[in-house]
Amino acid sequence: MVTKEEKKVWLNRAFQLSKNQSNLDAELEEVQHYRDKCTDISVKSGDGASRSSGNSTENNFINYAAASAAYEQSVRADREEYYRVKGEIKCAIDALQDPMIRAVLTARYLNFKKISEIAKDQCYSKRQIERFLDIGIDSIKVVA
Repeated sequence: MVTKEEKKVWLNRAFQLSKNQSNLDAELEEVQHYRDKCTDISVKSGDGASRSSGNSTENNFINYAAASAAYEQSVRADREEYYRVKGEIKCAIDALQDPMIRAVLTARYLNFKKISEIAKDQCYSKRQIERFLDIGIDSIKVVA
């Protein structure tokens, strides 16, 4: 049997993964920008024809492009894991019968809202939202 604390940890996985998503997206954009910039670099000769700036520079560009592609793949894998975890949590929440409990759990564990924000949005007291969360956590079936 899964304890209430274990269920909270399970539900909070998406929040933990989300902390890194905006940083990863910014880093990925920067890597793509510099990789594109590297592949566009060439030295123009006097007659307008393009020629490479030398084997050493070319090798550096090739190595950077390969490293950035590997990093990009890693970032994409992290993003896929984030969406997979959110999907698991969403399925578990959607399986609950009470629409209010589903709404509160969705706001908290998928939209990462604070209890005070949920209370304001739903026009309930913070204490009532905490009760809904407790009921929902007790009711939810953790997907292992």
